[in-house]
Amino acid sequence: MAYYVAALPIIYYGTSYTANQLLHSTKEYFCDKVDLVDDSEPVLSAAKQVVRVYRDMEETHHAYEAKTFIEDGIEILEYESRCAQSKFAKWRVLRKDFKQTNQKLRRLTQNLEQRMRLFHQIVNLPSVPTLAKKHTPDPPNPSPPQALEATVPTSNP
Repeated sequence: MAYYVAALPIIYYGTSYTANQLLHSTKEYFCDKVDLVDDSEPVLSAAKQVVRVYRDMEETHHAYEAKTFIEDGIEILEYESRCAQSKFAKWRVLRKDFKQTNQKLRRLTQNLEQRMRLFHQIVNLPSVPTLAKKHTPDPPNPSPPQALEATVPTSNP
């Protein structure tokens, strides 16, 4: 009988702890897990259109490097989006928390949007004239100050 009385607190706290952990994991499973939110498709579509419009841009153009940055951003975002979609399909039965994946996709999407804005600004800049290496511009030729003379035609009466 003494063992039973001594075991009562252990049984009480053990079952209380187990029930608490079970309820906590159930709450986490149904309430705290974030599903995958991939909003990158419209941005990818717009970026691909920009690259398609400027596909014939020469390498000497002043916005060519910005276009290559857009192409790199498209490649990175497409890869991460495909990986996230495959993970989401794999963890369809058991819910997985996609909070970090959503943040990464959001950051990459904003990065690609910023690259497109910069490209648009660079394309709209006027092209910079280049000087030949042997040609140096002449210094400005200051003209001496001249008195303004009114050149009113005089008529002979």
